[in-house]
Amino acid sequence: MDAEYAAAPGPGTYTAISTPAHSFVYHWVDGVTNHLNLAGTTSNDVTSVDLICVYLQPTGNPFVSTLAANVPVTSGSFGKTVTIPRLLANCRLRAVPSGDPMTGYLGAYAGPIMYMYG
Repeated sequence: MDAEYAAAPGPGTYTAISTPAHSFVYHWVDGVTNHLNLAGTTSNDVTSVDLICVYLQPTGNPFVSTLAANVPVTSGSFGKTVTIPRLLANCRLRAVPSGDPMTGYLGAYAGPIMYMYG
């Protein structure tokens, strides 16, 4: 399901995907289940995250593909093996606090770029 997401719900809110630690190339294979391990940290006020892949469309509007929703955060950490549903455009992986509406600023949510081919 594709959705739009927002900036921090409170002052000082942040998330950071640390696995994978850097931008990477993902080989998507048609006809099989494609998995990716994601993990990271959050500020103490975040209780769950949605793991998303976001890129800017030619119109300048963000396009968001949700890879996992409502991933629990325990003691400021999260982890999840997600399924990549289809070959996606190159995008930045983000963990955003679950259910946030889009405000246009995603800078508080750090993550690597996933370059895909298949």
